[in-house]
Parts: sequence; C-alpha cells; structure tokens
Amino acid sequence: MKKKCLVLLCLLMILCMLPLGGMAIRYGSVVRITNGNAVNVRKGPGTGYGVLGEAQPQNLYVHLGSSGDWECILYQGEEGYVSASRVTVEEGLVPDQYGYGSYVDAIVRVTHGNALNVRKGPGKKYGSIGQAKPGTTWEYLGMDDGWNIIAYNDQVGYIAANRTEVEAVSSPTPTASSSDCEYCNGTGKLTILELNMKIECAFCDGTGKQ
Repeated sequence: MKKKCLVLLCLLMILCMLPLGGMAIRYGSVVRITNGNAVNVRKGPGTGYGVLGEAQPQNLYVHLGSSGDWECILYQGEEGYVSASRVTVEEGLVPDQYGYGSYVDAIVRVTHGNALNVRKGPGKKYGSIGQAKPGTTWEYLGMDDGWNIIAYNDQVGYIAANRTEVEAVSSPTPTASSSDCEYCNGTGKLTILELNMKIECAFCDGTGKQ
C-alpha cells in the first residue's frame, strides 16, 4: 500500500510540475475491460499471483504488453495483469512514454447529462476541486483506473471516464509522402508493432516500435 501511494504521489508531483499545455499525448494501445463484471488485476500473468485490485467494466488502461493468456496494464501506477479472455486491446490515446504513433493534442468532453465532480485523485474518496458542466471540454493529460486526467483551471484534476469522451483535436502535419514509410503507411499508426528498430518517418516519429 505504501508503494502504491508513493507511486501515485510521484505521478501527481510530476503532473503538477509540468506545464499543463506541455504533456505529450500519442496514439498507443489500450486495454478495455469487456467482461460484464469487474476483473481481478493480478501481480503476475496467472491466477497464482496475488490480486492488486479490480478493473471495472468498460474501463480503459494503458497496455504494456502480453504474456500468454494475460495482458499487462498500467494499474494505479503499477504493472498489473488481466485475463486476455475478458478484455480487448485497441488503439487509444496515452501519455508519451507509452505511445508509438503520432503526437496529438487531445481533449476530454463531458458527455453526461449533469455536471461532474472534478476530483484531486482517481476515485470518489478524493475531494472535489470543482465541477465540469455537460458539453464542456478540457485538456487531456492521461488516464488512471477509470478516470481521465485533465487540466482544470490551472490544476490537475480527475474526472470519471465512463461519463466523458477523449477526442484528438490536432496532430502534426507530416512532410513525407505516405509511400515513404512501409510501417505506418502514412497514417502515423504503426501496422507492424513487433518491430524494434530505428526508422525514418515523419508519420510514426521514426520509432518503428510499440
């Protein structure tokens, strides 16, 4: 528990020190919980490992990799594993260090019919720093266990992900033609994720890897 609190505290400190307009967001892989009930998040890829917590239906998590029949996710600042049979891996928007595609600016739009509390951390146990009205948009800073992290009136705030939508609003303008990169085909979204080599491409930022 102390380790988890320390990780969250460090993340909050980093977010607070960064300019709110300067956090890089990229396309990357996310895991969506498709099981109808909460799914155990374990410390390793198997039922023999201890449980870190539960991942709720439809929540999104940064995808860190795969191990057999288990998907590794970023769960409350730690690596956790969920059964692959209860989730799907799809494309989403993630913080820079977890992405592989183009850099984008992204916003969080409130889709719920009522105003939502913006909290100090990822959970109802954290105090509210204000409210976000229906239809308003906020700068997207990342995700954490069912909560979207936003720039809220010069503060870092957390808002329920299942009542909001994340939208890309801009992306870099590439200078190369789509035929110049066999990996992303000019889309900025790599089609061969298992590669681990340096390439030159204005579309996928020359990473050539997940």
